[in-house]
Amino acid sequence: MGFNLVEQVQYTIHNVEYGKRLTDIKILVCGIGNRLKKDDGIGPYIIEEFKKYSLPSHVTVIDIGISAFKTALMIGDYHKVIFVD
Repeated sequence: MGFNLVEQVQYTIHNVEYGKRLTDIKILVCGIGNRLKKDDGIGPYIIEEFKKYSLPSHVTVIDIGISAFKTALMIGDYHKVIFVD
């Protein structure tokens, strides 16, 4: 069974908190991994592919590489965070 990132984001969008408009729910999709280590670079690769889609303005996708500090600073601004590793 494969993992489908688009389906995961759609699932997150459809399961938002009651009473909030969809556009009020800020979603962050983070790609984690090191591109130089081949199989460890799948997160950034998927984010690169995901950026080709037309996404709603409240969904942000970012390649964070291996920076846990960068991640910690960013996730506080979002209601939902999806990690791709």
